[in-house]
Amino acid sequence: IDPERPLKPSNLRLLRRFTGLVDEEWFFKTHIIIEAEGSHVVSSLVAISNAVQSNDEMNLLEELRSLEENLWRLSSVCLPIMFARSPQDHSLLCEPFLFFFRLRAYIKSVDVKMMGEDDEFEDYHLHGPSGAMSSILPSVMHYLA
Repeated sequence: IDPERPLKPSNLRLLRRFTGLVDEEWFFKTHIIIEAEGSHVVSSLVAISNAVQSNDEMNLLEELRSLEENLWRLSSVCLPIMFARSPQDHSLLCEPFLFFFRLRAYIKSVDVKMMGEDDEFEDYHLHGPSGAMSSILPSVMHYLA
């Protein structure tokens, strides 16, 4: 792993796996890259906000164009990774069957009892991660609404 090189699947390693499957590692690598590429989108939202606050219409148009480019960059970088295939046998690097039936059980939402503020056990619902739960697109939609 080279800290000077960009974030890409060949430059990422998981320290721990739930299942030990390569599919699991590929799933998490993909989502690390999605969030890293999403930083450009967040920067665009900040720039748009600054343009709105300063009432600078020309800069606002330029920043909206930049947002469009950054969303395109996000999809063009991440979609090929999500559907990448093994060079040996051309199978998907994250097989949907293995994800849904082997990995997802470890990362789904769960109901637990935990000690509350009054030293009594309380029920909590802990939401598990999902690629669909990235905050990038909801942030864009919320800001532009």
